[in-house]
Amino acid sequence: ITLDKTVTDANNNHIGEKNEVLTYSLKGSNTGIGNANYVIISDTLPNTVTYVPNSLKVVGCPGMPLGSMTDATGDDAAEYIVNGSTKTIRFRIGSGCSGTSGGTLAQNESYDLQFQVTVNDPGLNAPIPSILNIARIIAKSDADVDFVDDGTAIINPDNGPLPITLISFSAALMQSGDVKLDWKTSMEIKCSKFKVERSYDGKLFSEVAFVDGNGTTPIVHSYSMVDNLSSAAGAVVYYRLKQIDLDGKGNYSKVVSIKTRQAEKKVFISPNPFNSYLNINMNWSKTEIINARVVNIQGKEVRIKSVQMNKGLNYIRIDELANLPSGNYFIQFISGQERFTEKITK
Repeated sequence: ITLDKTVTDANNNHIGEKNEVLTYSLKGSNTGIGNANYVIISDTLPNTVTYVPNSLKVVGCPGMPLGSMTDATGDDAAEYIVNGSTKTIRFRIGSGCSGTSGGTLAQNESYDLQFQVTVNDPGLNAPIPSILNIARIIAKSDADVDFVDDGTAIINPDNGPLPITLISFSAALMQSGDVKLDWKTSMEIKCSKFKVERSYDGKLFSEVAFVDGNGTTPIVHSYSMVDNLSSAAGAVVYYRLKQIDLDGKGNYSKVVSIKTRQAEKKVFISPNPFNSYLNINMNWSKTEIINARVVNIQGKEVRIKSVQMNKGLNYIRIDELANLPSGNYFIQFISGQERFTEKITK
């Protein structure tokens, strides 16, 4: 199941200004082979914004009434939760959802949700900082396997708006695993060049490339470049543009994010379909002992193996699978703090 998160500002200049309303959209779909059950989305707000009361909204989702939800807990499928300094938005979505539990999204069903916040004034004439927050969707498959996805949205006002009219700025993952960046301007004023910057945490950015601008021009110009991600260090990569004037002054665009192949391919399994064994190459976050567990489509465990994992790339072989009947299975890699699931077929 997937989750993509975007943010738009009321002034539509990609800059968060004090007391301005920001609208967050949470969209995604069930891309699996069966149902996604007990689906819940949670979004913890940063302290740089304040929630707009009664702005929870279902734009589209099968089995749910469309329109506004209340902020109260337990009376419908959404709520705004305040727990001390922690403030959280929560939606329970899908057919059969209620005030206490998430519902079901069938294969290929999608959802579209919204809520709003206002930008807090930092006071003392301080600039508005970058506003970053992450939403998370959780669900269970029909085989009781847990699935999780995260969506990140950033609105970055560093150094104020660009002295250009930026029509669009987007990032797309290519078949090769590299990222293609495209942007378009309708007006430029003394624009020397664009510096493309990349980040793995949405905060610390480094230079990727320079692309020449077009000086002063009132017509539309399109730009693009490809970023080689063969040595990507994270599952999500963030990009921004620094537009540099002829006099050397610089201004930043909004930040866009993209999920990399590393997010999609943490584990490589062969042969798949399998007969009597599995060879597994996978990355793990730390050195520890985990359980490698094979379950059938009904969730019944059919094979379990204790494995010593090292931080980084690991090789695992799972034997004694010859007697399993043909069909679909899941292999789970489970520790006290981490869980990963992959579909396999015999």
